[in-house]
Amino acid sequence: MDQKRSEVSDPGKIRISEDVVEQIAVQALAKVIGVRPAEPGASEGTGIGRRPVDGVSISFEEGESPAIVVDAFIRTKYGLRIPDICWYVQESLRSTLEQFTGYDVKSVNVFTQGVYFDEQS
Repeated sequence: MDQKRSEVSDPGKIRISEDVVEQIAVQALAKVIGVRPAEPGASEGTGIGRRPVDGVSISFEEGESPAIVVDAFIRTKYGLRIPDICWYVQESLRSTLEQFTGYDVKSVNVFTQGVYFDEQS
């Protein structure tokens, strides 16, 4: 049986739907403390590809193995250092997508479009 498997020269290709990759990215973004997705209308005027879903837009660059480019549109919690939060978003999205898809993440672009305040009791 093992010998038959080694005779197969082209096992085929595996592709993951853009929607699936997008949902993985949305979940990774939700885990970053101090971040909320930007409102859907806030990113429409940027002229960037597809309309973001829950603050995330994904595009693929085809090749031998696909590369992913991620655009994240966020609001940060007031009082937090925005460059640090953006770095955490980049790292969270990059590591989660590479872990779950096996694809190379070429870039994670973070667009901070506002701040939010905690509601106090």
